[in-house]
Amino acid sequence: MPRESEKFVATAARAYQDSRFERAYQPSRPGVRVHTTHQRQEGASTNALITVAAFAMVIAIVVAVFAAVHVVLDSASVTLSMESQKVASELVDARHEGSLLEVEVSALSNPTRIQEAANDLGMISPETATVIKLGEDVVVTNAQGDLSLAGSLRVVARNS
Repeated sequence: MPRESEKFVATAARAYQDSRFERAYQPSRPGVRVHTTHQRQEGASTNALITVAAFAMVIAIVVAVFAAVHVVLDSASVTLSMESQKVASELVDARHEGSLLEVEVSALSNPTRIQEAANDLGMISPETATVIKLGEDVVVTNAQGDLSLAGSLRVVARNS
C-alpha cells in the first residue's frame, strides 16, 4: 500500500502537468516591453571589436614575419658583400704577385744574365754546337702503367 508521502508526490505531479493549474498560479506581470535591439548592438559591437582586434593581430604578425625576413636577407647581403670584398682583395693581391713573378721570370730568363751566371761558375761557351736526333722511344708500358719488356722488344724488332 502506498504511503502518504507517495500519494502527495503523485498528486502534486499531476497538478503541475495540468495547464490550468499552471496558468492559475502564475504571478501577474507588469505591462513592460523589453527592447533587445540595444543588447544586440552591444553584442555586435563586441563581435566587431574582437574581429578588428584579431585582424590587427594577424596584420601585426604578418608585418613581424616580413620584418624578420627582411633582417635575415639584409644580414645575408652584408655577409655576402663582405665576402665579395675579401675575394676581390685577394684577387688584387694575386694579380700583383703574378706581375712580380712575370718580372722575375723575365729577368731570370734573360740570355745575357744566364751567360754572366755561367761565367761566374767557370763555364764557357762551346766552340761548336751539335744536334743529336733521337729515334723513337722503344720503352712500352702495359695497361697498369708498368714497363713491358715484351712490348719493348717487339718495338725494337719492328724498327730493326
